[in-house]
Amino acid sequence: MPGKYGFSDAKWADLKEEVRQILVNAAQDREVMTYSELCEKLSAYVFPGSWRLTALLSEVCGEEWDAGNGRLCALVVSKATGIPGAGFFKGSFHLDGSDISDPEAFWKAEVEQVFALWAQKD
Repeated sequence: MPGKYGFSDAKWADLKEEVRQILVNAAQDREVMTYSELCEKLSAYVFPGSWRLTALLSEVCGEEWDAGNGRLCALVVSKATGIPGAGFFKGSFHLDGSDISDPEAFWKAEVEQVFALWAQKD
């Protein structure tokens, strides 16, 4: 089946929109969620530690950043650490050269920026 990570192109697009909407709702509600909680809300099974989820978040986060909507993916965190995984920080650095030398401080600032941005859009 053509597509991405075992999903058809149409299903992949649907999943990306689901992730985007879940994260927008979380931003408007000033909430963060774990990778597991995000996966439980999706219409198709996506394992929390999988490349599928990494790719979904990477694509959604990049598109939302390009649209001026902040780093929405900052709202998805590891159950174990309470902050996003390494992919979030590496992606942020590659996106715009962000200083990620203090990951927790960087993440907290990004979460507050996302909350503030989406409070204005509510």
